Formats: sequence, C-alpha cells, structure tokens
Amino acid sequence: MENAKRIELFLPTGNAQGVCEVTTVAPPVRAVRTPRAELSSAKGLVEVESPGLYFLFEETYNAGEKQRVYIGESTDCYQRLSNHKSDKEFWDTAIIFMSYVQEDITLDQQKYMEYKAIKKAKKIGRFEVVNKNEPKKKNITLGRKSDFSKIMESIKSILSVLNFKVLEPIEEEGTIVNIDYKNLNAKGSYKNGELTVFEGSELDKDITNSFRETHIEKRKNLQDKGVITEKGGVLVFEEDYPFDSPSEAANILCGARLNGWKHWVGSDGKSLDELDN
Repeated sequence: MENAKRIELFLPTGNAQGVCEVTTVAPPVRAVRTPRAELSSAKGLVEVESPGLYFLFEETYNAGEKQRVYIGESTDCYQRLSNHKSDKEFWDTAIIFMSYVQEDITLDQQKYMEYKAIKKAKKIGRFEVVNKNEPKKKNITLGRKSDFSKIMESIKSILSVLNFKVLEPIEEEGTIVNIDYKNLNAKGSYKNGELTVFEGSELDKDITNSFRETHIEKRKNLQDKGVITEKGGVLVFEEDYPFDSPSEAANILCGARLNGWKHWVGSDGKSLDELDN
C-alpha cells in the first residue's frame, strides 16, 4: 500500500462522459474535466474561473497517429479556454488543474508548472504536443520545486485515471514477452494492460483476410510516421511503441486477427494469459 493513492470523482450531472471533478488528498489537487461542448455549462457547475494549468486533448484522430495535446496556464482558465474554442479547433476535451497549493502561487511558479508539464510530455512522446512556443524555465525556490514535484505526480495520476497518459512514462519494465507467430522476431513488455513493442521488432509483411480495416489503417499510418520502416525487405519498428492491449499489438505485428493473450509468450513458453494469472 506504499504507493496507494486516493482519488475522488464527482459527477455534477450524473453523466460519466460529461463534466467531472477529480480530487486527490495528498497533496491536495483539484481537477475539472469538461467536454468542449459543455465548457459553458461547466462554469455553472464547478469553479473553473480560477488560475491553473490546463490540457486540451484531441479524442478523434486517425489510427496510428498520436493524439494531439496543448498545455497551457492562465489566471482565468475559463476565459482562456473560451478563447481556445475559437483559435484551436483540434481539441475535444479540456482538463483544468486548480487548487494545488494551500496559498496563492506566483506567476513564475505557475509558468514553472507549465514548463515542466510541456517538457515531460514531449520527452515521453505518447502525444503530439502542439505548443508552438516552449515557455522559458522560471527560477523558483528548492522548497517549491519539491512541492511541485509531488503535485506533478498527482496531476499525472489524475490524467491517467481519466485515460490521458500524456505524463505517464512508457514502461520499460514489466513482463518481457515474445510473439509466437510464424518465425517473427518481435519482443515487448507487458504491464498494467499495456503492451509496448520494442524497437527492432519485426512485422509480417503479409496480411490475412481477417486483418481488420482499422488495423490496416493504423499500420499504414505508423509507416507514414516512420515508426515502422522496411529494412532489407523486412518491416521493423524503429522505436518502442505502446499499444492499448496485447491483442492490438499482436494484430499489427502479424497482419492477422489474433488473440494477443495467447500469442505473446514468456521465456518459459507460457502465454501472457497464463503469466497474468
């Protein structure tokens, strides 16, 4: 229970897909998630006119492409997001973080949080960060840096709970598995429901009739992005790439509709399904 966290959700309208308030206890962080179309109604349901850090997420995107995200800060998040409805068309959902310190924070401290969030999101690379200008790093006290490091961990946890893993590092640890299909040489790591295919893993160039159209499109987009390239007549991953499930990873690798829980195996030959149990 050492790493346990308590996160509370409040649905002011009872709609799980609508406006949602999320809070953590230690440190005290409060966030509001609002669909773009419900921003104006969110103002009347929860406090969103406060200073804070915000994330604008794209939820409708092409298979194989990274979701886009814009990260910013404002002294009045509601007004800033209202402006972004006009000047930024891509986003579908906003998550605003407020009340993450007991007392008011300075503008430099607020911009420091923005700087850290943008830098971390770009380094992790799960999302395409569309900020054109990266903010300059602000100097703050060591004590504040320690406080904000803990706050950033809570922000990361809340974002992940809401299924936006923009600050969640791609797992390098976990259960190491190999694909058991034909003679493909492909390896990955499974952890917390996610399967990360390792750089250098091979793909089957041939596709079967069962291969889904959505997976054909995703594989093509990964090739267009340079994530998958052809070397010596063999398709390979040029970088570690996370998939939402073992089956999605297996399907993309093998060009067939497969049960990834059966086709990913550990060093002892046991399937991921057996290993997970």
